[in-house]
Amino acid sequence: MEPLTTSTVLTFGGIILLLQVANMAVNIFAKLRRSPPIDQTLQNYVRRDEFDKLRDELRRADAKLFDLARENTDRIAALQTADASWKNGISMQMGRFDASINELLKRVKSE
Repeated sequence: MEPLTTSTVLTFGGIILLLQVANMAVNIFAKLRRSPPIDQTLQNYVRRDEFDKLRDELRRADAKLFDLARENTDRIAALQTADASWKNGISMQMGRFDASINELLKRVKSE
């Protein structure tokens, strides 16, 4: 076997150095990569089109609830008006009964 020449040692040394630099570059790239990948991370979040669809459904439901609340407020106002007029009518009838009873009592006392 012949002894290694300087050029052979330098060539193998250069190749080993290049392999180490390449290995270091691959390690740096591997460390900088996302773990887990972005598509796996995003599976835990809602997609934009699904979000827009749900938002529109919620807005429609809110509008329906607002309309129902407005209708109920109008019904309550109408019932309060009807109740007030009924109470006024009852009060007037009780006043008439009271006047009639007082008149009858005055007649009975005067006889």
